[in-house]
Amino acid sequence: MRAVVFHRHGVPEDLDVEDVAEPELRETVRCAVDMFLVLASDGLWDVMSNDEVAQIMSQVADAQAGAKELADQAYMRGSMDNICCVVVDLRGG
Repeated sequence: MRAVVFHRHGVPEDLDVEDVAEPELRETVRCAVDMFLVLASDGLWDVMSNDEVAQIMSQVADAQAGAKELADQAYMRGSMDNICCVVVDLRGG
């Protein structure tokens, strides 16, 4: 999320610009079958693909269980970066 915030609001003067990653931004139209939105740090994405994340999320009961499982999987796969994962339940009610 740091890269997105800096991209939107500018980079602080005391921060070396080389330390800021270029965010991967995607715009898509939601549809009725969308279940979850996963926001995660490099600690997760460095060791898991989008398809692997989707597979895991298709097997969990709720957003909290999904976030925990994704973070646990990233750790078990040997991620060497900070692992942060936020899952938003898009299913409603």
